[in-house]
Amino acid sequence: MTSNGVTVGDLVTVAGTVEEHFQEGYSDMRDNDMPITRIKATDAAKDGTADLPAPIVIGEDVTPPSEIIDNDGLTSFDPAEDGIDFWESLELMYLAVPNAKVVGPQKYGELVVVAENSPNTVFNKQGGILISENDYNPEKITVDFDDESFVAKAGDSFNGTITGVMGYGFGNYKLWTEKENLPAFVQGDTVPEETWITAAEDKLTVAAYNMENFSADPNHTTNEKAEKIGKSFVNNLNSPDVISLVEVQDNDGPTASGNTDASESCERLIAVIEAAGGPTYAYTDIAPENNKDGGQPDGNIRVGFLYNPERVALAEGVKGAYNEANTWVDGELALNPGRIEPANHPGTRKPLAAQFDFQGEKFVVIAAHLNSKGGDQPLFGQNQPPFLKSEAERIELAKMINNFIAEGQKQDPDLKVIVNGDMNDFEFTPALSALKGDILTNKVEDVPLEDRYSYYYQGNSQVLDHALVTNNIADQTDIDMLHINSMFMEEHGRASDHDPLLIQIDFTPEKPETPAKEMPFTDVKVTDWSYVYIKDLFDRGIVNGTTDTKYSPQSSLTRSQALTILTRILEMDTAKAPNSPFTDISKLHVNRQNEINAAYAAGLISGKTATEFKPNEYISRAHFALLLDRVYTKINGDYKIDKMAPYTDLSKQTQAEKEAITLLHDKKIVVGYNGKFNPVRSISREEAAKMFSLFLPYASN
Repeated sequence: MTSNGVTVGDLVTVAGTVEEHFQEGYSDMRDNDMPITRIKATDAAKDGTADLPAPIVIGEDVTPPSEIIDNDGLTSFDPAEDGIDFWESLELMYLAVPNAKVVGPQKYGELVVVAENSPNTVFNKQGGILISENDYNPEKITVDFDDESFVAKAGDSFNGTITGVMGYGFGNYKLWTEKENLPAFVQGDTVPEETWITAAEDKLTVAAYNMENFSADPNHTTNEKAEKIGKSFVNNLNSPDVISLVEVQDNDGPTASGNTDASESCERLIAVIEAAGGPTYAYTDIAPENNKDGGQPDGNIRVGFLYNPERVALAEGVKGAYNEANTWVDGELALNPGRIEPANHPGTRKPLAAQFDFQGEKFVVIAAHLNSKGGDQPLFGQNQPPFLKSEAERIELAKMINNFIAEGQKQDPDLKVIVNGDMNDFEFTPALSALKGDILTNKVEDVPLEDRYSYYYQGNSQVLDHALVTNNIADQTDIDMLHINSMFMEEHGRASDHDPLLIQIDFTPEKPETPAKEMPFTDVKVTDWSYVYIKDLFDRGIVNGTTDTKYSPQSSLTRSQALTILTRILEMDTAKAPNSPFTDISKLHVNRQNEINAAYAAGLISGKTATEFKPNEYISRAHFALLLDRVYTKINGDYKIDKMAPYTDLSKQTQAEKEAITLLHDKKIVVGYNGKFNPVRSISREEAAKMFSLFLPYASN
């Protein structure tokens, strides 16, 4: 409007034609995007000035749907039910978003947020929001303020109200505003992670890492990025034995030389890992045909392997050519490494199979980078449901890999195979179901929901990177998804757009485990964030419910209940414990008395007074942390603290409480709430279940 000589706050008379207008988008926006209804002005005259009307406040005046984008093919207008109709109902209106929570890094001068009081929004451990099969988070809001230098990450927030006008562009509704209109910015405490998996002489570790167009050319892969990736393999991933690399470019990157060799790119990667204190890796790959495998033009991305020759050996064999299809001979790979059916899927990366030996155990790793989602219609587009053009090819690629493994199992029923890499699809999609078939287990599905993501796109945290194993080693495999990139910007240490993942396999004969039991608690759903932790403790016989059918996850945990669980975890012989000095436990069941006596004798507890334990009082989060800290010290020795936990509400806690909370923070057992720990609040039964479950590795000798 400034071209007509009017500004915000002017009263105007406008002459023009109402039209459906495509403001901004890709070349296919008229076929895919939603238009904006506007007046194409032929004249605008200023009539005076006035205060702007109060904005419509999201979460107060109106509340967006939190699950459904559209469920009727745009045949009816349901703003209360459909997210796409809700935002269209506010098109070009003046809106306010109070105390917005940032759910991912800034990109293109935009941040995706949710309002402070957004209903039914479940955050992941770093402050992002997860997708599920039926929920792509229509409540999220893209704030377009056109400042690509703004530094923000998941877990940050705004203290105050963002105001702007609701527009649309590039497949999404957007709140148009200016940087100067943003309220005070508050940095959260989200930091990159280090794996909880510890190296073991007799256990194999295998990682997968999409390195986002890594090459030997510093003009395209900066030295800073290379150094970050090298350090991440050592410091964050503990120098895995085998690494499936995704998006390795040829030596000169996206330069039209026609050369597809990547040996210099790999040597550069090996060198930065070694400089970071890691081992000297060896590398193998198969160079693709020039510009035939997709990705950045002339970059010739491919998958390949790094492996530590001090830990594993690449089995003897002939390396295949780019157009040779791998097969099986007596349960061994005919080509090592070799591509899987390279002729069948032109224009995308070819899966690469390599056979290794680890302490006499043969195993095969298949590195995969399935076709991208390019060509899929947008979530908030004019075609509902959106057509996923890329999906059919991805399903066929997945079937191809599954069939290849099945052929190998016909020759060797005990064949052990790992399939990992960037599958470009989610764990609940047909493509991943086809990849699994009935012979593979996707270990990503074992990861708690709050930790299950490897990529961030348009406000949604999601899983694109996967690690699957043949069923015969599934129960012997642990997985960790390392969140070091996707929720951050380069200013925070980001080196790629994907997070790596790491698995550890124990090839020794599996020890019999306590069989899983059906959990009887009707108030704990499989979709609840705490389900996996409560189920873990229940299966181990550590927790019971408050009744036969109720767990009461939100109820507070008493001091006595905490000790019941803890003494079971520690397998303490409570019946033989000497009496404690507490006179207020005599009316408890004898088993509860014994548990308190045993914990006191072990030095794990003290009373509220010299003679009172107060067994039925609720235990605070700070005191619960102290309890776990004492157990940790008793079993593992003193924990060395380099830096106190960053929670802002610990100033009134004792030094011992601060150190205990820091231990749990450093071990990723607690993550806090928007920068706070809430130390004096009583701990809920589901919070305690999570902490106990995650603490188990530190509670045994």
